[in-house]
Amino acid sequence: MQTAIAENSRTALDQNEYERRYADLTEKYNTIKADYDKISEQIESKKAQRELFKGFIRALEK
Repeated sequence: MQTAIAENSRTALDQNEYERRYADLTEKYNTIKADYDKISEQIESKKAQRELFKGFIRALEK
C-alpha cells in the first residue's frame, strides 16, 4: 500500500486505476491481517493451555 501511495505522489496516474489498485491492496491486507490475528490468538490460547497443563503435571508430581 505504501508503494502505491508513493507512486501516486510521484507520477501522474489515472485516479480510478489508482483507487482500484489501492482498494485491492487494502482488501488483501485486511484478509491477511485477519488471518494473522486469528493465528496469533490460537498461539496464545495454546500457550495458556500449555501453562495450565504444566501446573496440572506439577500438582500430580507432588
